[in-house]
Amino acid sequence: MTAISLLNSGCIAFHPESAAKDDLGFYRKHYRSCGVDAIRDAKSNFGERATYKNISQEIQKSGNISRSLLSLFHHDSFMITWPCEIKKYLNNHGYTIEKIDDFNSLKKGDVAIVLVKGASLSQDWHWMCYPNDKNIKTHFGEKTEIIQVYLLKKIQKTF
Repeated sequence: MTAISLLNSGCIAFHPESAAKDDLGFYRKHYRSCGVDAIRDAKSNFGERATYKNISQEIQKSGNISRSLLSLFHHDSFMITWPCEIKKYLNNHGYTIEKIDDFNSLKKGDVAIVLVKGASLSQDWHWMCYPNDKNIKTHFGEKTEIIQVYLLKKIQKTF
């Protein structure tokens, strides 16, 4: 793997700004990624505030190996937020997550994080928040495909 990496420095060699880190060692580009944005929007629907930076840093604490490896092929890989990272973050912050099959079953008052993708051979994937984002079904035009829908509920604390 090391030899391949040395021979194929990939796209990141032409976009070193994509790998820029802050003083604590977190990738800055991830701060405003769509996964972080969707989490922030979802939390706002429950009356909770969180900064992009805090959400991203907590996600990145679990590691950046996959983002770093994929950056050898595309510099925007530092913006990826994996489904398992979304679920872990939300679970750690008191949310239950129910994967549902039908986006159209969402109703007024529901909050969901939705993963969409563009054309079948496209690299276009995007996390969105229902009800905040109004164009979920058409984000990438008529080729938009809804891949995953996570319905969120806030766990009520009992004392």
